[in-house]
Amino acid sequence: MSDAKDERNGARRGEGASRVAAVPDARPWELVVHQPLDREALRRRLHRWEPVEVIGRLPGGTNPGVVVALNEGRRAVYCDYVRNERAWHTECGVCRDLAEAAGAPALIDRGGDRDDRGRSVYWSLVAFVEGEADVRPGPEDVAEAIVRVASARTYPCPGLLGEGLALTTRWATHREEYEGFMRWALGQEVVVGRLGERRLARVRTRVVAGQEALERLGGAAYLMHGDLKDAHFVRRRVGGAWGWCLVDWEMGRAGHPLIELGRWSASRALSRWREESARVLQLLEARWSAGRWTQGWEVVTLYRLHTLVGTLRAGSKRDDAVAWALGAIDELLA
Repeated sequence: MSDAKDERNGARRGEGASRVAAVPDARPWELVVHQPLDREALRRRLHRWEPVEVIGRLPGGTNPGVVVALNEGRRAVYCDYVRNERAWHTECGVCRDLAEAAGAPALIDRGGDRDDRGRSVYWSLVAFVEGEADVRPGPEDVAEAIVRVASARTYPCPGLLGEGLALTTRWATHREEYEGFMRWALGQEVVVGRLGERRLARVRTRVVAGQEALERLGGAAYLMHGDLKDAHFVRRRVGGAWGWCLVDWEMGRAGHPLIELGRWSASRALSRWREESARVLQLLEARWSAGRWTQGWEVVTLYRLHTLVGTLRAGSKRDDAVAWALGAIDELLA
């Protein structure tokens, strides 16, 4: 097993993990130098596909996959999950159920074993999707993908509505997660002090409205993982026409475009998502029944507050972060 461009990039390995190497793909990949990779385990799990060449790691994400070249000459994405059978079941189910209908990559292989520390490790091998260079998805593409995923899914929606693909496992719902966090955060002395009594009361009122909208929307708020990052979409030719393919298999999972739209549009570093979030919701309005856009916007507001309150708590020792979060909250509540 070898690493692509090891010889050419070996001299640069000490220059820092942030360096991105150009490999002969339509998109740039990050070299696997900044995150540990158990190559012996990868070799053992993918023995059917030897020789296997490690190309690089997909950018971003909480559990980014590793791009590998298989003995057949095709590329795939290897991903492992340490003590996370639920996520593994979900990814494999999403790839199986959505590969043809919604453009999700096809599942090639999967398995499970234990690492040298005795921990359960589950892994999957999913088809790699080539994309057009320098082409990013627009709001119309995101809305289209959301609708395709929603219409293609036939399995129970994990998260708000109940259980995921591993039917013996109960998911903690996003609503439970949200309510638990907000109850805790809004009770923290530093957050209460930063907000002040009047602003805190207004935040609580808006939270109630958002929770009611989330309840009314139900599964429509949980269609796909829609954080709009271009690393999760690639443009490819399908049946003679260009279309968008989802390359983040979590997209068909608990699925929550409105939640992600809210979180990302409240990001200090990604203010451009605000306008794009509104546009995606407007496009979804034309595809949803009447009134859902209003409810959807309440859900977006709810999770913007979630993010901003979290900033108040986590950034309690940074005056610039606190001032920014308070200003964003005031703008949101105006």
